Amino acid sequence: MATKQGNNDRGASLLTTDLALVYTPPRSPLRRFFWKWRVRFESTFALSMFEGWEKILIVVLMAIFWGLLITGVFRYLPYHLQFLYQRTIYYLSGTEQNDWSSVRGVGTAVLSAKASYMRTAEL
Repeated sequence: MATKQGNNDRGASLLTTDLALVYTPPRSPLRRFFWKWRVRFESTFALSMFEGWEKILIVVLMAIFWGLLITGVFRYLPYHLQFLYQRTIYYLSGTEQNDWSSVRGVGTAVLSAKASYMRTAEL
């Protein structure tokens, strides 16, 4: 790094440093694309201040976390949505039903009840 001596308004000398890019961009377009992605990723999560082994540890922990989250969404969410559907049917119709064919009937009943309520509210 080159250093320069400059003067401020009072005449005192200051030591300034020319900062060069630590990571120089590659010449290949494909490598440049991945280099930009890496620099953005490291600067977004402040990984540029860590050592190499710390970066690897953090990325591995993030991958494990996201893997568990996605697995939970794909394994647990369908059953939870089915449970929510059954509870909704029970609260709206008063009976428990395990098939999806009754959604149209319950939806029609709810809409007709709302429409009749709206008609009586207008009077």
